[in-house]
Amino acid sequence: MVAKNSPMIRLSVILFLLGLNISLSAQKNAADYLKSGREKHARGQISAAIADYNKALLLDKNNTEGYYYRGNAQFDQKNYRAAVEDFTQCLKLNPAYKDALYNRGNAYYELGKFEQALEDFTRLIRLDSLYYDAYFDRGNTFYKLNRFREAIEDFTAGLAIAPDEDHAWYDRGNTWFQTGEFEKAIADYTRAIQLDPQNPDFYFNRAVAELNAEMVNEACADLKKAAELGDKEAKTYQNEFCKF
Repeated sequence: MVAKNSPMIRLSVILFLLGLNISLSAQKNAADYLKSGREKHARGQISAAIADYNKALLLDKNNTEGYYYRGNAQFDQKNYRAAVEDFTQCLKLNPAYKDALYNRGNAYYELGKFEQALEDFTRLIRLDSLYYDAYFDRGNTFYKLNRFREAIEDFTAGLAIAPDEDHAWYDRGNTWFQTGEFEKAIADYTRAIQLDPQNPDFYFNRAVAELNAEMVNEACADLKKAAELGDKEAKTYQNEFCKF
């Protein structure tokens, strides 16, 4: 009797190994589609990249990276709701996936869901207190909510970690401007200009702050520079405020 049962045991082992091979093959194919999708995304072929990510997820519905990269592609196509869904699924599979949390926060921001964005950026900062972009983007979210003091705190915290981020100096300058602290705004715009002297927005906003601080000569010099760098609105301001 034992001998008669042996072939069935061998058959079960063979079927198990066959199933294992199929599973491994599926994982390999999913990885291939992910690789292909990322390459296409990098070339700007976003729809084709999403198609590859879809195939990867059909083969492996628990593929964390598949949801993450498809979310990024959806974000780049401005499909922010779809991006939120993908990042959310990614985070269900891996709650500590920091970049997915950060990108979902930005998708919420683009949808105007600022409170949800704040929650994601705050959660991310708790996971990684050195993730400086989370401070900057939470600062921008506070700015949208007119919570300027909290925005300044976040820009300051981020700049303590990454002091060469020119747009963070610019954003904090804008926030100082909103609080009426024009000298502090001018100082931050100046630092932004030192880091990127070819950005016309930096000169234009410094000029506006200088006009509010009654520094007309300095403002006119900045408006001239902004106009030279291609800012059309700066020319209008020159004609209005610099008639001397």
